[in-house]
Amino acid sequence: MSERPTVVVAHYDAETLSSYRAELEADGFRVQATSSGSDVLKKAEAQTPDAIVLEALLPKQNGLAVLKTLKSQPATRLISVIMLLDDGDTYTENRALICGADAIVKRSAEGNLGEGALAAKIHAALKEKSLGAPDDQETSSENENIQRILDTAAQNLRQENPVLAHITDSLTGLYNAEYMEIKLAEEFKRSRRFGVPLAVVDIQLHLGAGGEEHDKDSEWRHVLNEVAGMLLCESRDIDILCRQDATTFRLLLPHTPVKGAETMVERILGNVAERKLSAKDGLSFVSAAAGIAKYTGEDVEAAEELKRRSRESLRQAWREGGSCLVVWSSDLSGENAGS
Repeated sequence: MSERPTVVVAHYDAETLSSYRAELEADGFRVQATSSGSDVLKKAEAQTPDAIVLEALLPKQNGLAVLKTLKSQPATRLISVIMLLDDGDTYTENRALICGADAIVKRSAEGNLGEGALAAKIHAALKEKSLGAPDDQETSSENENIQRILDTAAQNLRQENPVLAHITDSLTGLYNAEYMEIKLAEEFKRSRRFGVPLAVVDIQLHLGAGGEEHDKDSEWRHVLNEVAGMLLCESRDIDILCRQDATTFRLLLPHTPVKGAETMVERILGNVAERKLSAKDGLSFVSAAAGIAKYTGEDVEAAEELKRRSRESLRQAWREGGSCLVVWSSDLSGENAGS
């Protein structure tokens, strides 16, 4: 790191951006200001700044999408990224941390930051990065961070908002199956009325014989939490995610054509395979399969039919050996569809 650290600051409001720039330059930083998420990525790749300050609500490509890209690329993943969020927005905060944000700075209800808060947070993030963690500890540290975030979020939710806790899976922090039923009915009705596409995805994990019995096992909990983190990281703000049962996650993707759903699910399945998740003996690796059902304005009269199709597609994916996805088509038989 240079004597004057370089910081890229991204915010949609020109006046706010100017004030942040003036504050940080007065604190000794070299500042590059922009209102564009794509410009942040270009600057990061070209110059490798010491830190990046991201507003979550950037236009076109929001801050979370930019964060995911930065942390997924070897050339930029070690750059310290500080996210700007509204105070009380714990949902976005949890997603930002899961996706790799190094620090969070919260605005007040009036939209203001505390005096010197941004500069102090950047200095702290750079200091923490300079200490460095050994490479062989990175994966372990990341996994522990994901589980800590999700466990803390679930605990806070139960304490602060009992109504929301009632519709949330306490193990993963995602929505529960009961709430998904309500949201699926709502989104299906909306899609029919306005003629927009809707995708339903079932993703199921498997860990050898008895894998579905590990729900109370701490190592299996860790697997579920890590996969929940992957889902949150890959999803958009409008997507609805739930833990459907002991080993299955359901994703409701509004305004999503089947190709978009396929791309998202392929990344998730690839991440599961790449990370070689395991539980118990550490030798049996988790596998996953996915089924996708689509609504495009034709051939589906009720939300229940979408659920049946996603389940049948999932079963077909396992029949094909797992570690793959199947999109429902009329060739698939629904005779053995479960409830």
